[in-house]
Amino acid sequence: MGQLMQDLLKSKAYRNPSKFRHWLTVFLFVRTYLPVFKNVIKTTHDPNNTLLYFYWGQRWSQLLPFISMEFKNIIVRMHGSDLYEELYGGYIPFREKQIQRVTRVYTISEFGKKYLMRSYPEYSLKFDLARLGTNDHGLNPWKDRDHLSYTIVSCASITYTKRVRLIAEILKFTSLQIRWFHFGDGPEMVQLQDACNDLPKNVTCVLSGNVTPDQLFDFYAQTPIDLFLNVSSSEGVPVSIMEALSFGIPVVATDVGGTGELVNTTNGILIPKDFSPSDTGQQLEELLKSKSIQNMRRAARETWEQQSDATKVYPEFITKLTAVFRSTE
Repeated sequence: MGQLMQDLLKSKAYRNPSKFRHWLTVFLFVRTYLPVFKNVIKTTHDPNNTLLYFYWGQRWSQLLPFISMEFKNIIVRMHGSDLYEELYGGYIPFREKQIQRVTRVYTISEFGKKYLMRSYPEYSLKFDLARLGTNDHGLNPWKDRDHLSYTIVSCASITYTKRVRLIAEILKFTSLQIRWFHFGDGPEMVQLQDACNDLPKNVTCVLSGNVTPDQLFDFYAQTPIDLFLNVSSSEGVPVSIMEALSFGIPVVATDVGGTGELVNTTNGILIPKDFSPSDTGQQLEELLKSKSIQNMRRAARETWEQQSDATKVYPEFITKLTAVFRSTE
């Protein structure tokens, strides 16, 4: 555990409560799971011809600086919560030592790749892009109609970062008849319920809680939906947005992380992280009443086909992994 203590002292994380909490979390994880990890990799008969793959840039992949066995091929994916150090007071324990041990770090967004290149320019050749994708579950039903009401959907954990309660603040500034369905649960559910209780009479809120993916996709496939909303303060590239786009649902989302690589003026609206609820409410209303909404639906599906179709992005990722493996033979 000497490396952890050295990192604590060198970073002076003990002076900052947020940094120290994160250090302590990692310390406890390493102390608990490092023996387990060492026992697993001992079963590897040929480390030079073995590829270690970690889906997240924290937790298990943070054990890498503490193993002595050498592997030629170590791959780590990084998303958002495991990548951006600002989420932890500007500090992720021994991040540089972790990067030193890996062969490649694949970020799920161009934004994330550039972030790593700025933060650790000396390792820039190790960083590459490999997008996530979702499967095709069909298109959201739609028919031209005289709108008497509009349906808006959001899907996210109800947490401080996801800021779902702010959707209620936005909807206060609309005069249209709106049904808002939210899928997901979390520690801020009570605050969200309170916010929904303050909504005007023209807005109906349905908090559906946690549902299975099949239940969510059935809803998307059977219920005409006008817009999908995401107002997070931080993201990698939201899978929830990919799923909405795959159904041809236009998206309004905050310009954080890699979200802007999916959402644009052709398939929705990208709003500032620190948006004004009143301004956004007006934008929402104008978009819902716009005659261009049908074009946005087509553009949403096209964006998914070009960037997030699992049948395309995952074979491309496997090709990259194969190339890395062969280059180290």
